[in-house]
Amino acid sequence: MPEIININIGQAGCTLATSFWKQICHEEDIDFNGMPLKVEDEVRHGTFFQQNSLGQHIAQQILIDSEEDVIDEILLGSMGNMLGNFTIAGKEDSSNCYARGKFKVAKEIRGDSMTNIRRLSEVVGHLDQFQFFYSTCGGTGSGFTTSLLISLSDIFNKVPITSHAVMPANENQDVVTEPYNTVLCQAETHNLIHCKYCYHNSALYELLDPIIRQEGRVTKLDLSPTFADMNHLVSLVPCGVSAGGRFEAGDCMKQMNINLVPFPKLNIIAPAIVPLYHNKSRVPVNQHTLITEAFLSNSELCDIDTFEGRYIAVFLMYRGNVRMPFNNHKFVRNSIDFVPWCPTGIKYEICKRGITHEPDNAFLSEPERGLIKISNHTTILTQIVNKIMQRYEKLLERRAFIHWYVQEGMEEGEFQNASESLQGALDEVDTILNKAADFNGDDDE
Repeated sequence: MPEIININIGQAGCTLATSFWKQICHEEDIDFNGMPLKVEDEVRHGTFFQQNSLGQHIAQQILIDSEEDVIDEILLGSMGNMLGNFTIAGKEDSSNCYARGKFKVAKEIRGDSMTNIRRLSEVVGHLDQFQFFYSTCGGTGSGFTTSLLISLSDIFNKVPITSHAVMPANENQDVVTEPYNTVLCQAETHNLIHCKYCYHNSALYELLDPIIRQEGRVTKLDLSPTFADMNHLVSLVPCGVSAGGRFEAGDCMKQMNINLVPFPKLNIIAPAIVPLYHNKSRVPVNQHTLITEAFLSNSELCDIDTFEGRYIAVFLMYRGNVRMPFNNHKFVRNSIDFVPWCPTGIKYEICKRGITHEPDNAFLSEPERGLIKISNHTTILTQIVNKIMQRYEKLLERRAFIHWYVQEGMEEGEFQNASESLQGALDEVDTILNKAADFNGDDDE
């Protein structure tokens, strides 16, 4: 059975922790004090919990932020008893500056963070993975995460690391320094993280908006999806891909990482969840429509157009009443563009436990069968990273805001080095596409 430690960093990461643990507790029938609501032999709680002598389940969770406000709010809320064991908070925020998070904040709280990680890892019987949650837009999520990952790789260099990162949307920009923070973080952590799940708030909003409007909340302001609503969608992904280890005999997470990442630089992956309907919806969902809908671009939790480019690999986590999907996969292989050098392209697992939603999100449907699709696609880098790079270069050529980063300890040369590092990943995608074109050309001859 895999055992995973969650590390949530920054405001976005810490608020994601609340949504994640509400969902895990709902799925595994555990209350917010860690006590089981009912005993189920088929549920294996050890993936995310340690059990003490009193029968209480302790969350394998560390909350880290550069200031106290968000963590204090969590500790005073309904999840405080469960999430209050390992928390680290600084006294001053990172001011949306990567360098401030990496140097000043790290100097203040990195030591305590590593101590807590070591303490928690010592009580975990078989540490299978570290799972990070953060946003690359702000200073703590980008800068401190980078610093912590560098330290972590020196001590736990054999333990795989996955991350669930909210990245800047392709259109709207909330923080003026988002391009700097994201590119600098991506460049330094590219080889430290095995799999990076990518999310965009804009994509999450578009998926939830029609459902929320159908829900008909009390005021006009309530008709828009909230961050709590969007965080719930994000939490369904790590809960879903770990379901095989928690409810079935399987453990697909290591196999999934190996299948999805053929090259170290191509480690950014895109999640999708289907179906997403209001609980009043009566739309029929059979197995064929399920997998067809999963491969539509508007099912993705990040802003990519999967009809451009090619799929490199796909992992499909079926949940609920699902038969062996061989015929469906044959249909996918014949109708969807995959890179020709990948022999299979599709890895899948079936968990008989269907997708459910914790009470705050009970307006979402709980279908008889559901699917979580995780894919590596060539457009992830070309459409997401490339657009961030363009905004990054526009700021860099005018040297805008650089002085704030230099004051915090960075050197100007690091900006160009980061640009060249990510450009190398983009060039690798171009090489793959060119080889694929040559491969097809040879077949045609």
